[in-house]
Amino acid sequence: MSSGLVQARRTIDDMNVIDKCWRTNPNWRGHLQQLAMCSIGYTGKMTNNTGSDVTHYRVTDHSDDALNPKPGTLRYGVTSIKGKVWITFERDMNIRLAKALLVSSFTTIDARGANVHIAYCLPGA
Repeated sequence: MSSGLVQARRTIDDMNVIDKCWRTNPNWRGHLQQLAMCSIGYTGKMTNNTGSDVTHYRVTDHSDDALNPKPGTLRYGVTSIKGKVWITFERDMNIRLAKALLVSSFTTIDARGANVHIAYCLPGA
């Protein structure tokens, strides 16, 4: 009698474009930045946003001060750190931006593992 469990085995032909790019590497868990090279669409336009020269920055504070960003905030990571930046989040967060936030093409905002909401309300809205 069968237990009803079916072991699924994905083949390369069954994978989408992004999964084909990184999941075919058996050591993918040790190379999570490779995902940046696999992106398509707008984020796929990032250029060489991986490697040893990337600054890893963790958001620990949900507050936002557009004029004087504090270390630990998303705005600080986006505006104060020069060069390639890979931003992650310490925990689930709701971030309400005080002003619009412009993100450079050398910045990856990676919220995997956290439930992050980023909102900006236009003045008068």
